[in-house]
Amino acid sequence: MFAPCPTGWRHASDDTIEMSRLAVETGVFVLWELEGGYDPSKINVTYKPKERKPVIEYLKGQRRFAHLMDKPEELKKIQDEVDAKCKMFGF
Repeated sequence: MFAPCPTGWRHASDDTIEMSRLAVETGVFVLWELEGGYDPSKINVTYKPKERKPVIEYLKGQRRFAHLMDKPEELKKIQDEVDAKCKMFGF
């Protein structure tokens, strides 16, 4: 379950739906389902963005990540981790 927190993430309450969309469109959060017990081989990804957005689009909307905006090496590391996760899920 994914639930943005405007107070903790420091974004406007009006941006909650957009934060959720960006989490999925960037690959930070993968939409998947699993039925019949935990068997990782039976994970079904229910939505794969046609073209993933860069992770920075998700991060820059949240002031909790403001300290990263001038650290390109850290942003690249985060992007690389998300890319690897998405590859594992097949997109």
